[in-house]
Amino acid sequence: MKNNKKRNLLLSLILAAVCLAFLLYVDKFQHYSMLATVLKKGAVYSLVAVSMNLLNGFTGLFSLGQAGFMLVGAYAFAAINIIAFAAMGIDKAKARAGKWRIAEGTLFALAALGGALGGTLGMRVFHHKTKHKEFRFGFPALLCLQCAAVVYLILIWKQVL
Repeated sequence: MKNNKKRNLLLSLILAAVCLAFLLYVDKFQHYSMLATVLKKGAVYSLVAVSMNLLNGFTGLFSLGQAGFMLVGAYAFAAINIIAFAAMGIDKAKARAGKWRIAEGTLFALAALGGALGGTLGMRVFHHKTKHKEFRFGFPALLCLQCAAVVYLILIWKQVL
C-alpha cells in the first residue's frame, strides 16, 4: 500500500512538471496564437486540479475533468451571457431606430441555452421587453432553473468525490 501511494505521488508530480514544461514551451515559441492561449489556460487549470488533488490527498486521481469543466464551462457560460446581454441591447437600439429586429424566439433561445442571467440583466439595463409578461417573468424563471441546475450539478459532483 505504501508503494502505491509513492507511485501515485510521483505520477502527480510528473504530471505537474509536464504541465509546467508545456506552459514554458508555449509561452516561449507560440506566444501570440489563440490556440496557444487556450492551451495555456487549460494547462493552468490542469495544474490547479492536480494541486487540489495533492492537497486533498487524492494523489492517484487525476481529475482533469475538473479542469476541463472549469475551462469549457466557464467560458461557454460567460460567452452565452454576453451574447444574450448584447442581443437585448442591439434589439433595443433597433427598436428605437425602427429597423428589422431580433426575433423574440431568438432572445428566448439564448436565455434557455444558459444566457438567462445576461438576458435578465440586459432587460433591466436597457429597459427592453419589460412590459412583456413572457420576458418579465420568463427570463427570471429560466435564471432560477439554471441556478438550480448548477446547484444540483455541484451536489452531484461532491458525491462523486
